[in-house]
Amino acid sequence: MYRQLELESIKLFRFEIENVELARIIWNDEITFEELQKNTNKLFQVLQHICQTLNLFEMTIRFKKDGIVHEDVFESWEVWIFECCKSSIFLMLVYRRIKI
Repeated sequence: MYRQLELESIKLFRFEIENVELARIIWNDEITFEELQKNTNKLFQVLQHICQTLNLFEMTIRFKKDGIVHEDVFESWEVWIFECCKSSIFLMLVYRRIKI
């Protein structure tokens, strides 16, 4: 299961490579939330991408709790999620509880 988690995270990274514009919206706050709201398709993509990332993190937390994921590996995931959670786009999605 842990190996599958790592493979899925690699797929997520590859997705970001293939969708640089989307990744930059999430990770670099390249547009404002108000601009993102004007493009409902892009907003949906951003929301789904964040949800995928959070789902992988949820699995990592469970694996950590069960002793499957070592502390140093978990810490790398924490940094990744921290970066996501400090994004203004992420914060606005959570704050406003966007429904698409």
